[in-house]
Amino acid sequence: MEHVRVRVHEYPQMLFRGGFHKEGFTALLEIRPASMATQSEIDNVFRRLLHAINATNITEIVPYD
Repeated sequence: MEHVRVRVHEYPQMLFRGGFHKEGFTALLEIRPASMATQSEIDNVFRRLLHAINATNITEIVPYD
């Protein structure tokens, strides 16, 4: 997919919903306006990638600009 980027960061300790967790990851999915991919297509690829690495306790946030 062109004009789509995912950044993944690993943290040894992170704050999540008012509490600390020992370790964790965050991911930022960026879709540029020039992208021809639909949100549904991108979501499906992202979910397959998460499944491939056996990601658990996944929380979706409200999209923002």
